[in-house]
Amino acid sequence: MSRNIEIKAVLKDPEAAHSRAKKLSNSDGEIIRQTDTFFKSPQGRLKLRCFENDTGVLVYYERSDTEGPKLSDYSLVELASKKGCDEMKSILKKINGISGVVEKIRHLYMVGQSRVHIDTVTDLGDFLEIEVIQAQIN
Repeated sequence: MSRNIEIKAVLKDPEAAHSRAKKLSNSDGEIIRQTDTFFKSPQGRLKLRCFENDTGVLVYYERSDTEGPKLSDYSLVELASKKGCDEMKSILKKINGISGVVEKIRHLYMVGQSRVHIDTVTDLGDFLEIEVIQAQIN
């Protein structure tokens, strides 16, 4: 498993956040369109993230529900095709059931070892997320 620390916040001024992130990262960032499907899970959390470019990633993670910065332990399985994403979704839906679906446009900025995400989430609004990779754990 891998480990990161992440913090999320509602954004009241996305334009100011983009401007600051561009300056800090010295880049225009990367735009990523994605759909996250969350599945019921007896332990931890399980989501399938499918991207507009027809690739995806299955993510298992353990994270507390507390406010503020959170430690997250996670494992990833890369999916190389839309067919892989569709089949994985179908299997997990049958086995676990879907607990939610979130569509977002993510702007990704790399600031040192930190990933700065500015997300526009359908029906929810704008959010800032910062992730700092900590370590590989066994």
